[in-house]
Amino acid sequence: MKLVGCLLLLGIILVWAAVEGTGLWLLASALGSGVGEGWTHPEWLGAILATAVASIVGVVIVKRQAAALPQELLGSFMGVPGKGLGRRVVAILGGILLAIPGPATDVVGILLLLPPVQMLLAALAARIAMSIAKQTMGKMMAGGGLFGGIGGAAGGGSPFPGMMPFAGLKPDDRTPRRPKTYEVEAERDR
Repeated sequence: MKLVGCLLLLGIILVWAAVEGTGLWLLASALGSGVGEGWTHPEWLGAILATAVASIVGVVIVKRQAAALPQELLGSFMGVPGKGLGRRVVAILGGILLAIPGPATDVVGILLLLPPVQMLLAALAARIAMSIAKQTMGKMMAGGGLFGGIGGAAGGGSPFPGMMPFAGLKPDDRTPRRPKTYEVEAERDR
């Protein structure tokens, strides 16, 4: 079964490379007629530069949208109406596609950044994001931890180890406090 998965992943990577290579060739062809003259021709450099700029823009979009995602997710958990969460998720997906080098993913990424497309996909994206967040929180609280074994209340303990070492005791009640006395003598000047 693992072999089939590896072969499928290899096939996806090869198809992606072929599509992106063809897209880069078509972009260079559209910029000029010197495609057959080698990689140093200005059309190729322009196509590669455009892909690099799109990747940088994609990373910036993902950073900005992901920074506000927790607040949107919390608002959705609290029942605040709106499609902000869904639009942010669609924008993050568009930014990720822009960050992946290649003209084909750039075109799909730019389409996902358009407001009408975001509005169309916002409800679906919000449902998927909320479902993933609820499943992750459920696993964390049920003892599975975030990564399958870290944290959680496995074995009936606290999900936060060390937080409640003695039930019912306050930190001041653990050890008896005695008043401290200090003997102080003035030093004589010699």
